[in-house]
Amino acid sequence: MGAGLARCLLPSLLVLGAGAQEALKQQIWDQQHEINLAQGQRGLNTQAPVRLQLKRIAPSDFERLRQAWSSTQKTAALLMCTLSHSPCDQAESRLAEAAAWLAAERLPVAAHVLDTSEWGGQQLRQELVGPGSSPAIVILHGAPGAPVHIYDGSLRLEAIGHAVRSLLRGATPLHSSVEAANEERTIHRLTREVPADTVVDLHNRSMARAMVEHHPLVFVLLYPSEQQLTALHANYSVAAKLLFEHRIDARLTRLEVRAGDPHSSAFVRELDVTELPDLVLFRHGRACAYEAGSSPADLFDVARWNAAFLSRARLTGTEVESAVHLEELLHRHSLLLITFSPRWCARCLRHLAEYDAAARPLMQQDPPITVAHVNIDVEANRLLVKRYEIAIFPIAKVIHRGRCIGDLSGSLLAHEVVAEMLSIRDDLTEAESAAHSQMRLEQKGSRL
Repeated sequence: MGAGLARCLLPSLLVLGAGAQEALKQQIWDQQHEINLAQGQRGLNTQAPVRLQLKRIAPSDFERLRQAWSSTQKTAALLMCTLSHSPCDQAESRLAEAAAWLAAERLPVAAHVLDTSEWGGQQLRQELVGPGSSPAIVILHGAPGAPVHIYDGSLRLEAIGHAVRSLLRGATPLHSSVEAANEERTIHRLTREVPADTVVDLHNRSMARAMVEHHPLVFVLLYPSEQQLTALHANYSVAAKLLFEHRIDARLTRLEVRAGDPHSSAFVRELDVTELPDLVLFRHGRACAYEAGSSPADLFDVARWNAAFLSRARLTGTEVESAVHLEELLHRHSLLLITFSPRWCARCLRHLAEYDAAARPLMQQDPPITVAHVNIDVEANRLLVKRYEIAIFPIAKVIHRGRCIGDLSGSLLAHEVVAEMLSIRDDLTEAESAAHSQMRLEQKGSRL
């Protein structure tokens, strides 16, 4: 590997057993210090939004779930699209945000996304919506035999929420699909649209340059033309499929370096690569050396961690700056949900985005529920990590009147966070009301 390349951000093995807590904390802050230096040197854009997500359902599960929604009197908002297409990301994020606000209103609404590239997805879309590949939102309200309502309005949060509320009130502001069972429609063949190999072949130096300069995270596998396919090529393809399936924003590419070809040879010289095959990682067009293993898991982890680092979310919830700041929040708010996570973990950032999306509808409650975020990478927050005994992340602590009463953990989506916190608040309110009633009875009895 060329000596001129900067070192990549690589995942570290986190051991969370007894006696390893201080080592873990020190590792976190040391790594963050290195990240901060890298940010200053490379000017990385760390403000790209993290997309909100919905629960996925398989086309084969649709009829069963539709029966379940009907039996529980739930209205389902179903986004049908191909997950690998970028318009689907935006539609999913908007519908997820709308679902969080609808949950805050205690409306019986379930929101899901169905990947039409999965087996049976295109046929189901044909039956419910009609032909096409653009994202489509359908509203399933009532018994399974009821018309399917197709939402074709704006993707603004308010517009989606208004349409669902109107439907629940008995109005039909949506386009109803009465032709869903029309036998004249062409039924698409059941096919999988996931490509067999998601690695992008770069055919020349200019194509490689265009790729690395116009995408935030690109891996380039450089290999000689005379080389046969090796285990590295196979692992590379497996890792590319994993990234595709998990929707990690990284591109795995390869460039064949032909003997006597001045263009590909010049690209190799630019990178100061002396031996092939070799792997180079580009972050916002700047090359850095790949220094991890070559297994699919290693490739996937390095891509996942770097994608997380490049996709820091803009937070709308309260960012805790220190232990003193948190004490002020505890004094002002009776019920808080406090998240603890670093900012270099892809899974943590994904969860952080969901909790943060829940912050606004929860703040609108009466009384409001405050969502705050503790960045455990920040040295000023070390005391909070110790006080709340944070041994795993991401994790969220529920604080009531200054006392931790439980945790929220797992892959909760924004609308699930809202529903869970409202349920906790109701339970606390009921318990306090019962305690006050009991206290008044005891006081009355003592006076008699």
